[in-house]
Amino acid sequence: MQRFYGLPESLIARFYAGKLTLPDMARILSGKPPVPMMAALQAVLTNPSRLRAMR
Repeated sequence: MQRFYGLPESLIARFYAGKLTLPDMARILSGKPPVPMMAALQAVLTNPSRLRAMR
């Protein structure tokens, strides 16, 4: 949680508003502990309803 709240305020605002972009999702999912980027993208892209819900 500490790393998440260290991200830019605008990204956190988009997160709570449910308006994340793909780069936002990548930024949240990458870091420590590292999440493999391909696995993170696959998780998002295998469920298109997640993308629609984020818009």
